[in-house]
Amino acid sequence: MHLTKKTTHLISFKGLSFNYPTLSLILVIALFSISGLPPMGGFFVKFEIFYSLINSSQYFIAYVLFILTVFSFFYYLRLIKIIYFEENKTIKKNKNLNDIKLRLISILIFVLPLYILLFQEPFFYSLKQIIISSF
Repeated sequence: MHLTKKTTHLISFKGLSFNYPTLSLILVIALFSISGLPPMGGFFVKFEIFYSLINSSQYFIAYVLFILTVFSFFYYLRLIKIIYFEENKTIKKNKNLNDIKLRLISILIFVLPLYILLFQEPFFYSLKQIIISSF
């Protein structure tokens, strides 16, 4: 698989973890964040959306959004299964990307959610509101 070629089918992602393990790890982390798993940044965005919808009594929209989130999560899991567990026998190992660039990208992918989690005001504000409302 060449990264410069336009990928139009999910089957093109077969064997990505064999050729580009760092890039596939970055893609999986991004997919988990988009799907809204709790330690990732996408969770906090979806949490705020659900929280505001429920507070404004728009339960039907929150329910539809929840159903769409579950469907999209299974789609992302399917893509992760293709990347890691399906083998492409026609692909050759290709080293187009520099390992230093991939490591830098992976470090940024891990550091940015930690920065958002630890140093951003909205997270602390919502945490403070949850603690205050529990009393």
